[in-house]
Amino acid sequence: MNQGLTSRAFHVKIKLVFWLSQPSINTANHVLRIDYNRPEHKCAFFSHSQMENRVTQAKLVDSYQKAQKLLAMPTQAAEALFQSYTTGQQLEIISSTRNARDREELYYLVEDCTELVQKSPTEDVLQILDTTLGTGLASVMLQCLSPEQFEEVIDLTLWRNGKLDEKSLNLWLFELSECDRDELGSLLSRVDVRLIANMLRNRVKVKT
Repeated sequence: MNQGLTSRAFHVKIKLVFWLSQPSINTANHVLRIDYNRPEHKCAFFSHSQMENRVTQAKLVDSYQKAQKLLAMPTQAAEALFQSYTTGQQLEIISSTRNARDREELYYLVEDCTELVQKSPTEDVLQILDTTLGTGLASVMLQCLSPEQFEEVIDLTLWRNGKLDEKSLNLWLFELSECDRDELGSLLSRVDVRLIANMLRNRVKVKT
């Protein structure tokens, strides 16, 4: 046999043995995945996007399981465990739970949830606020919002077809009145003054 071909075949064999010793091998566009749980050691090629989707799904499942565990634990034990996670992990655990009341309970496993609230999607926070609006309990999370989140929440809830929803406005004004005065003042001082003016239009009478 030609010596060059023999050398090339030997090189390919060594490379293949090296590949089979790895659980996954990255190439330019694909990942070779080897399933060691199967006796036949089946291999499959996945694109990087497919592998990323699989990793994301696995993270979601893991985060959801952690959330359910925390919700089932006594409060003090749950607080200790939740606070042992990084902020990123805490946010993943919270977002994995689609039930608004469960998500709210997870936020309160830290002493001050302001950072977690402000790093969360506004829609997720609004879902929690909607469940407590008008009870006075929404004020706790309301004062944790960033100015940008507050403006977005107000835009989403107070206007219907370009008109101010008076019923919703009453609920929001009630919740704002329940907020800590200093916290509320700090929040509103950073909010667009035109938004406040629109909220209070026809609600404030100026005596001359």
